[in-house]
Amino acid sequence: MIVTSLNEIGFWSNNYENGVTPSYLCGDIGSDKESIINYLKNAPRCDGWLGYARCRFECEHSESSPLGAAELTDGEWYWPEGLAHYVEVHHLLLPPQFLEHIRSLNYRVPELDPVFLKAVRNAANLNENDEFKIKFSNHIWLNWLSEMGEESYLRNPVVVPKAKPAASSTFDLDSLLPGDGDL
Repeated sequence: MIVTSLNEIGFWSNNYENGVTPSYLCGDIGSDKESIINYLKNAPRCDGWLGYARCRFECEHSESSPLGAAELTDGEWYWPEGLAHYVEVHHLLLPPQFLEHIRSLNYRVPELDPVFLKAVRNAANLNENDEFKIKFSNHIWLNWLSEMGEESYLRNPVVVPKAKPAASSTFDLDSLLPGDGDL
């Protein structure tokens, strides 16, 4: 059995509910922002949900397709589909370790073994006969939030009113479920 650890990034804790925004994490990510966004958007889906994510900035895209309904991976990092939205629209910064990783790959997502992607999707249900065992670690993300001043920010955060969901309440099932190439 091959044991792989994935670094989780971009998953918001309950601290960012009720209109609390992560605005203290916004800034200039660099001149390669578009390449980073493309990388984030083009990684394979490894998990999907029946419902779109909510934007923590409560923008007009909240609970709509730009925030996605899946998790993506490049084999070393694991993030929600909406992370690209935060970088693109809200100028979210990212931990330097993740940016260095993306840049070291020249902004090209590596091809991943379909068996690995299936293992990521089924990580909670693996058994001893499976080829891969997936472990998730959020310590880089949580340490970075701390280094960026999360604790002091949360004492007096920027709070915005909850956005109304996008006009359409219908879902594009193709965007919610993994495609043939994603399994």
